[in-house]
Amino acid sequence: MRKGIGIALLSLGLGGCAALHPGLSGSRDAGAAKSALANATHVMQLPASQQRAACASARKQLGSTPPPSASDGLSLVALGLAVPACLAPADIQRLLRRLPKSALVEYLRLLAARQANDEQALLQAQDKITSLQTKIKALTLIEQQLNQVNNLELRHPGQSKTSPR
Repeated sequence: MRKGIGIALLSLGLGGCAALHPGLSGSRDAGAAKSALANATHVMQLPASQQRAACASARKQLGSTPPPSASDGLSLVALGLAVPACLAPADIQRLLRRLPKSALVEYLRLLAARQANDEQALLQAQDKITSLQTKIKALTLIEQQLNQVNNLELRHPGQSKTSPR
């Protein structure tokens, strides 16, 4: 999933999609969008320890006063979507609301929504797995107890404490 996001970010950046939207006017803003995508793609390809360092720096920048500029915000959003657990989904949504409307920003907004839905589905699946594992353990315990009773009955026929039905 994350590789797909990285490929999408890279293709958007290299394909010039950043220059197609009305919210980022001028080549400077288009360059900022292309730079944000290239940076996120670069960080995705780094070892995990360097990704964590980049994310720590991003979180520090996110908490700075004044809030990040539009170009910095775009870089933070791209990084937050590209690197797993880099930024909290609420922080990404807050940054997206501050960015000028554009095709790229709308795409990133949809990507963030999809990630949030995927995360929710994953959490629900993990809860279901945990519940099923608990049930399996309980059934295994019952099976072991029944096997013990059966073994006792086989060793001592007719001395069962349960009455026949």
